[in-house]
Amino acid sequence: MPQEPVSDLKFEIGHVLFIDIVGYSKLLIHEQSEQLQELKNIVRGTDQFRRAQAEGKLLSLPTGDGGALVFRNSPEEPVTCALEISKALKNHPDLRVRMGIHSGPVNEIADLNEQANVAGAGINIAQRVMDCADAGHILLSRHVAEDLEHYSRWRPLLHELGECEVKHGAKISIINLYTEELGNPEPPQKFKGANQTETRPDRRATPITRTAVSVGYKRAMAVALGAIAVLGALWYLVLRPGSAIRETAKPITNVNFTQLTDLPGPEYFPSLSPDGKSLIYVSRASGNWDIYLQRVGGRNPTNLTKGSTADDTQPAFSPDGERIVFRSEREGGGIYLMGATGESARRLSDFGYNPVWSPDGERVLVATESVIQPSTRPTKSQLWTIKVSDGDRRLVTEGDALQPSWSPHGDRIAYWGRPQGGQGDIWTISADGRNAVRVTSEPSMDWNPVWSPDGRYLYFCSDRTGNMNIWRVPIAEKTGRLLGTPEAVTSGAGASTEHISLAQDGRRIAYVAHEEIKNLKKVTFDPSTEKIAGEPVPITRGSLQCFFPDPSPDGDWLAYYSLGKQEDIFIIHADGTDMRQLTDDVFKDREPRWSPDGKRIAFTSDRSKTPLISFQSGKPGPNKARWP
Repeated sequence: MPQEPVSDLKFEIGHVLFIDIVGYSKLLIHEQSEQLQELKNIVRGTDQFRRAQAEGKLLSLPTGDGGALVFRNSPEEPVTCALEISKALKNHPDLRVRMGIHSGPVNEIADLNEQANVAGAGINIAQRVMDCADAGHILLSRHVAEDLEHYSRWRPLLHELGECEVKHGAKISIINLYTEELGNPEPPQKFKGANQTETRPDRRATPITRTAVSVGYKRAMAVALGAIAVLGALWYLVLRPGSAIRETAKPITNVNFTQLTDLPGPEYFPSLSPDGKSLIYVSRASGNWDIYLQRVGGRNPTNLTKGSTADDTQPAFSPDGERIVFRSEREGGGIYLMGATGESARRLSDFGYNPVWSPDGERVLVATESVIQPSTRPTKSQLWTIKVSDGDRRLVTEGDALQPSWSPHGDRIAYWGRPQGGQGDIWTISADGRNAVRVTSEPSMDWNPVWSPDGRYLYFCSDRTGNMNIWRVPIAEKTGRLLGTPEAVTSGAGASTEHISLAQDGRRIAYVAHEEIKNLKKVTFDPSTEKIAGEPVPITRGSLQCFFPDPSPDGDWLAYYSLGKQEDIFIIHADGTDMRQLTDDVFKDREPRWSPDGKRIAFTSDRSKTPLISFQSGKPGPNKARWP
């Protein structure tokens, strides 16, 4: 079968609306023709269709029992068009239509008749989203919903359904979009009777609770060829009574959320006081990282370390709430102690990160490597305890062990690590360093473990369902034996949740909602003066996190990788055009580097071998991966 040459494929992001007629195959031939023509007329009559077509930013494809519209500008276009179609269908009650929307990579190709067609994950997933729908539904992928959540007008229309199993056993997070008059508020048949709907008495989808920050720190800076935008703020949730141990991994639904901070700049490492009435956290509002004290519900934080010009981070309240242990870079760096209001700071050790207290407050437990986010973790880490009274040090484990948490009765220590260099998982170990028991073993990233104050649960962060959310698992504190399966505490968060802290009542949890976008920019460099000339010029745009760009030998192309749930290799022309995705799989593909002749790209990966991607001579169109 003739195919379009690989080197001519043009990859870009398409915003796809997939439409079909429900029950089409059961209609008589003349009924099929009539309904299909009726649907075409409705679609072509929408304002959004006409605008995009007039701009030359729309590709319309027939699919037999419906069609697909590929918009070029934004995910709002297919959503607006879908609502217009839904409104028009009110006058055609016999025409039963369902719609699915997704944004993702697409590439234009020519079919056997030399007609324009589209391939790629963008259109494939849009169809699978639609396949989860019944008549009247407008379903969105989680990716599209996250983009829309940035705009207040869309948020009331987005209602979480949960995960839908599609082709090859894959699961997609689905959002139901509807208004009072448009769309279908009822759960699709694929969701009825499933775990996602068992806790919903009204049988409707639950509104999305957005844990990202709608206002706050949004700072872009050029570093080499990277531009970074960060959103970070502290949130607070309360588990209402009735959150008991469950036998299945159903999400906890009786949760209240409150945003605690909304000032410019990111805030990290919250620690709730034992009574849950105040918290400490770190912020860079003063120009360097300082520790702030704030009343829960208040808006007047106090800088506890304003007298230090060094970075002070990773604070933790003592069990009695009278002292704070923290990491500081003053005097070469180490672990420090101070009073609860910032007085009498003193050095405890010249090493250590992510300190936590023993239940009796006599020792501090530290790791030898620091973690802010799992993607930035460094080398192998050990765990040590340090006696507060005299600085006595004891090795707990050689590791790999990060972000430790001491159980409330002192029996075990929880931590996470990558002992074989693979995905992050969680363990517990006895306080004397023996009898390690594995808690998680899924292919997801599981990190940031924290014991509940009663020792019955281990809370942790995980991206096992897509985005990073808070989970918990029932556990026997003395032995580390699991007593059930993990259950979601937060779900559907548009931002990454991290840095968990629990109050002593076990019902109040503070955490960070972190959202990060990294795009590539270029600047002109004058080698004669060794200075940058002019303003940075964007190369990539959008919500991907673009890392480690590497220019091709001729300077025409950049190779880079995206960081997130899926990590893949991309190339893009140096002027920002013709983006192409080279890998699309479950493996962690990172750090691409061009060969000297510009014909191949090497990259690191957690595959069984280190792959090279081969290129056609003189053209950057990728062929299939070649294994050395």
